[in-house]
Amino acid sequence: MVILLLLRITPLVKAQEDEEEFVIVENGKSSHTDESLEADKSAHKSTSFDFWFSVTGDFKGLTKKIGEQIDVDPDFLRLFVITQNNTRLSLKRDQNFRKLLDRVPKSQTVEIQYEVLKVTLSQFEEMVLYQYG
Repeated sequence: MVILLLLRITPLVKAQEDEEEFVIVENGKSSHTDESLEADKSAHKSTSFDFWFSVTGDFKGLTKKIGEQIDVDPDFLRLFVITQNNTRLSLKRDQNFRKLLDRVPKSQTVEIQYEVLKVTLSQFEEMVLYQYG
């Protein structure tokens, strides 16, 4: 028997979206990344939508389904689960997705927000913050 959850997918709305820039640092040298700006090049649809998803699904399958819906490469998607008290929890690529969904009541619609990154999620998760000045 397959258990399905109803997911409500919405774009992440940031307070300040004006100037966001990521720098990839490799071997102590920083470089601005132009190679991974596919998310910027495609004008993705900022739409909300609902769909059913199996609790046995994984993070990659979920990002693939969302990416297909909004015309974005799934590698550039960052996902958040919105809890009942409106707390935003970031989902990681290697997070045990099944365990997270098992804690959600099956009768409840799960709210997930997505963010389209300028770098891949794997690059984003490996970034180190530096403070200039």
